[in-house]
Amino acid sequence: MEFHDLAWWEEQLGLDKAGRAQLEEDLQTVRKEPPDMKNETEYSKWLGEMRGAWKEIFDALGVGDSLDGLARMESFIVGEFSSELDPGLEGCLYAGGMSVGGRAGFMWKVMGSYEGHGYISSTEAGRLMNDEGFQQSLADRFPSLIRDRLGGDPSETDPGTRKRRSGWSRACRLFDSDTGVLGRGGDGDVPGLNDYFSERYVSSLRGPDVETFFMGDPVNDDGSVKVSMRTELGALLKNKNVETVNGVRKGLIAANPCFCRR
Repeated sequence: MEFHDLAWWEEQLGLDKAGRAQLEEDLQTVRKEPPDMKNETEYSKWLGEMRGAWKEIFDALGVGDSLDGLARMESFIVGEFSSELDPGLEGCLYAGGMSVGGRAGFMWKVMGSYEGHGYISSTEAGRLMNDEGFQQSLADRFPSLIRDRLGGDPSETDPGTRKRRSGWSRACRLFDSDTGVLGRGGDGDVPGLNDYFSERYVSSLRGPDVETFFMGDPVNDDGSVKVSMRTELGALLKNKNVETVNGVRKGLIAANPCFCRR
């Protein structure tokens, strides 16, 4: 899947001066940091601004409610939002659940204890994937794809409690699948967002050493493998900037079927 910078998109879309200014303003808006969730008024205002700005961005790009529309959006996002770590940060990969042994958020605490290390969540694109405004906007844009093609539920409220649902609960089917591929579009397989941006992150690592740690099993109960094994490992072995993983030469890892089984 190709990706291009903003100037390329503006030219391809045939945007006039006003259209370009609006697109750039919307991109500035979606980069705003969210306010404290405890301040419900300000947070609700921010969320409304995010959803409005993303709607205008998707409209300008011609993103439709389909696999091809999702692929078009992925191509734009990866060209506009960086998958690279800040200079000086050593690349890390993690896999497993965020909660271990009933201890919620345990993974985040461990990750935070490693100074000088960065993760996919340290990148601009990675932060976007966890952004509530972006997740809600995905569900707003792709309701048919989520419901009819992927078997999810994009509805805004829980039918039982009538409470507003989180963006993740509405859009999660766009992020993951057992194979990492959501389906086949006009230009080929369309990866889930987790696999697409994980591949971009790993391919962008500068090396020479990358550290990994796992909490939980990288293999699901049904035998399918998680994104760390099905996408990140292959991208890591192909990244010419990376020489060792946890101090072990890549060649040894690639030659060991226990590491590289699919």
